Amino acid sequence: GTSFNLLRTLGEAYKICQLRNYSLSALQGFYMLTQGAADSLGLSDQIGNLNPGSDADFVVLNPRFDALTQLRIDADSTCEDTLFALTMLGDDRATVATYVAGQPQYQQQEL
Repeated sequence: GTSFNLLRTLGEAYKICQLRNYSLSALQGFYMLTQGAADSLGLSDQIGNLNPGSDADFVVLNPRFDALTQLRIDADSTCEDTLFALTMLGDDRATVATYVAGQPQYQQQEL
């Protein structure tokens, strides 16, 4: 991708798939960002999930980070609809916290 933000990268991947007449669901996309990436590296027993004993590097996202995503999510309330909204509209503002090795490294400041 062209961004350090995985939500933006996922959004661009979705657009490329659409151009190639391939349907990438939000669930498939988030799988590719997490467990799928770990599987492809042969590291699924260590990373890519929140199983006990796994390395815990993860982010906490707020899917209602701005007015537009709030409207989109309030209109559709399924989990996949929320993930799709994050795929298309999400950026660094959606990140509430970042954890590395289970320890907090970033906490969004409240406005």
